[in-house]
Amino acid sequence: MLGVTTTYPRLVATLADEFPGRPFLQDVHDRSVTYGAARQLARRWAVLLDSVAQGRGTVATMMPTGIDYATLTLGFAWSAALEVPVNTALRGRTFEHVLRDSQAAGLVIGVRYVEALASIDRSQWPDQVIVVPEDGIEPPALPDGARWLSELPEEPSEVSDPEAAPHDLAWVLYTSGTTGPAKGVMCTWAQTALTATGVFPEGALTGDDVYYTALPMFHVAGRMGPYIAALLGSRCVIRESFSTKDFWDDIRTFGCTTTQLFPAMAQFLLSQPAGPEDTDHQLRNVLLAPVIADHAELSRRFGVRLCTTWNMTETSAPIVSGGFDVTNHASCGRQRPGYELRIVDDRDRPVRIGEVGELVVRSSEPHALMAGYLRRPEATVEAWRDLWFHTGDAFRIDEDGNYYYVDRRKDALRRRGENISSFEVESDVASHPEVAQAAAIGVPAPDGEQEVMVFVVLTEGAELDEAGLIEYLRGVMPAFMVPRYVEFVDALPQTATFRVQKHLLRERGVGSRTWDRYAHVPRDGAAGRSGKEEVSTC
Repeated sequence: MLGVTTTYPRLVATLADEFPGRPFLQDVHDRSVTYGAARQLARRWAVLLDSVAQGRGTVATMMPTGIDYATLTLGFAWSAALEVPVNTALRGRTFEHVLRDSQAAGLVIGVRYVEALASIDRSQWPDQVIVVPEDGIEPPALPDGARWLSELPEEPSEVSDPEAAPHDLAWVLYTSGTTGPAKGVMCTWAQTALTATGVFPEGALTGDDVYYTALPMFHVAGRMGPYIAALLGSRCVIRESFSTKDFWDDIRTFGCTTTQLFPAMAQFLLSQPAGPEDTDHQLRNVLLAPVIADHAELSRRFGVRLCTTWNMTETSAPIVSGGFDVTNHASCGRQRPGYELRIVDDRDRPVRIGEVGELVVRSSEPHALMAGYLRRPEATVEAWRDLWFHTGDAFRIDEDGNYYYVDRRKDALRRRGENISSFEVESDVASHPEVAQAAAIGVPAPDGEQEVMVFVVLTEGAELDEAGLIEYLRGVMPAFMVPRYVEFVDALPQTATFRVQKHLLRERGVGSRTWDRYAHVPRDGAAGRSGKEEVSTC
């Protein structure tokens, strides 16, 4: 059942008092931080954050996943500042938008990401930019307006532990911008607590479990690792990013029992040659979301049990599997106790069992869902119309109460664990002077997620080819957003009100005239430009 008895910062503070020397955060390079040391580091970060924010509210962070980022994030609880985590792949317009929209007073950025500052207009920088050095990276010459963090301030001699009440804001996470520019989701501590306590079956984990995470800490999934470890009074082992080659060595070396995998990660593991060492490890509990078709083979081969969930930035895992039971791999689970779910039509009327509609959510627990969109009251009211949170995702339910994700009504794509806004892809493609119009869709990928495909209408007399477009896009968008497939067309299918009919493009998908950047040549075998073909309009 639901019920928020404590929040993450208060939990860490309690453990720091009771078990100050107990290991809490550990990376794969053998750096380890105890609960007591984590609180000390958080307090020191808080002094810096308060000096940066200067009472103005928000501070953006752009840091590599690791112990420093985990303790920095925790430090916001001891600070008056509010964190705005930034996807480390953002560049140019998307990076600038987050900084401007959040009105960040400062930016704490890892040295490896300093070059991202050059991709945005200097006038859009926050007032203070603090660069965090990193072992093994040669310190570059910093641009004017940025300064090094030589060392953290000393821990205050007298400081109280944070209240961090369930209704207080934990951080502001930006969406992928599926229906327009990305929105800042105001996440509460109650929301994060309910996510951490709900993604694994109740009572399944104990203090003997060790959590392993290789997920980015600018995402909810990456932030849950330390929280789940704290709930268990255990430790969280952190690798900066997922590595198929290193995964099992990490699990064995650090005695990890529990982790989360995205579908692409699971497929990468299954693609490796089988051997007797496949079960020579302590890993037992795997959160796999969404579930892959080969889930039974994953469980059998590696000797792990699987659970799943459905969640988004604005919610807190309202759909979960019934224990470690994912026999119905097409389903993302059932309604979690304490939440109320409906599938509704365009007028918010419940649809019949088996019919597709939009999933809407509400909870009996206060503050279980987002507190709203930052400085966007109209968008908040629209999302919460009729006192239900509208997810924008298409679902259906069967007679047994199993929920099935159908599509993203908000027109997002998902590639290797990243949600991608088709709006953002189209905006960047259309920013090329020789592009008149663009439409982005997702096409099926072997790992069970999607690859990005764009249909492009060129301007009259344009000489741009597919390779030239991709080269241009590499400089203006995050790497994970760069399309794999490009197809030049004379026109896009449109309604009478000039809306692109993407369902027709999805039906068309990858064809003989589609250019595949992985192959570096058009799929029809011709060299250079693959030629154009009109997509009929309606």
